[in-house]
Amino acid sequence: MKKLFYWFMFIILYLPLRIIFPVKIVGRKKGKFKGRKIYISNHLHAMDPFMMVILFGIRARPLAKKELFKTKFGAALMNGLGIISINRGQADISATKKVLEALKRGESLVIFPEGTRNRMNVEDQLEIKNGAGMFAIKTKTPMVPCCFLNRLKPFRPTKFIVGNPYELSEFYDQKLSAEILDKAGEQIGRSITQVREEYKALIYEKKNKK
Repeated sequence: MKKLFYWFMFIILYLPLRIIFPVKIVGRKKGKFKGRKIYISNHLHAMDPFMMVILFGIRARPLAKKELFKTKFGAALMNGLGIISINRGQADISATKKVLEALKRGESLVIFPEGTRNRMNVEDQLEIKNGAGMFAIKTKTPMVPCCFLNRLKPFRPTKFIVGNPYELSEFYDQKLSAEILDKAGEQIGRSITQVREEYKALIYEKKNKK
């Protein structure tokens, strides 16, 4: 029943969102969407969680703030699309349990490690929260850094860059101290920035070759 509702909602949302927010995925190489992964991305627009459903389909479940689940319709929509509710700014034991269980079942997730929408310059980065790193280390799950090149804007084409998977293996089987989680967060932040910078460098190189 849940899968039927998911596909029903996905079909309803897919075409309107694709038309309103024409996002092109760059880096959709073979293997990047196979197996359990945590996709980490910058967060620039309120519609980002829904765009993740459209961009990733059933391959990955986004995490989104619990405020989107407040109404009966919102909760039904978010749950139907497989989006996991998370309470920002405090320890959310229920959400943590759901995330870890999903990863242990072999599911993939999409996490915005900044923890909230970045309203500043698109190339600035907020402080990286510890959740994504903790989940990846605890379950030994590869991470895939991603990046919206620009903030979503109706009818303006933009790109969603998908980087190469990597693991936080240097932190595996260690006690997850605040220091280790901070180091993991720094690596996560750098990997997202690197995805953008490498893509910009590639475009610059192509332009200069013409």
